[in-house]
Amino acid sequence: MEEQAAIEGMCKREAKIYKVELMDRGQDLTTLHVVDGVIVYCGPFQRLIWEGRSLTAKVFAEGDIITFAEEGRSLAYPVVCVREIEREMPYQAWLEQIDALAWEQWGERTYTANSGANNPGDPWIEPYLRGESPTDAWEEEVSAAGS
Repeated sequence: MEEQAAIEGMCKREAKIYKVELMDRGQDLTTLHVVDGVIVYCGPFQRLIWEGRSLTAKVFAEGDIITFAEEGRSLAYPVVCVREIEREMPYQAWLEQIDALAWEQWGERTYTANSGANNPGDPWIEPYLRGESPTDAWEEEVSAAGS
């Protein structure tokens, strides 16, 4: 419940998204996307374990160690790269455009929320991070629903 509230809160603001890459020592978790100290995406492996977890830091630099706020535990892999992800519109505005398309086509006003947006495992964060437009993401969703 706390993880979901953290993700919902950060997605409603126009917060910056940082891609934090960890030293690769063969582990599944090598990249984190972090907003206001909360992991919002970490790739296809173990998403439900890591997403929504709060970190002690909101800003990272090369050599830092990732520490979780709720436990004080750390990942043993140092940060090797930090990059800000820039998009034309904030995530929440992007989701609202998809909801407008869903309303026009299917009569559903809160489609993104009903399909998991702003929750651990959020299916919409990947196309947003890839830089897809709301229209392209919606067309992909419609295509998947029809198959």
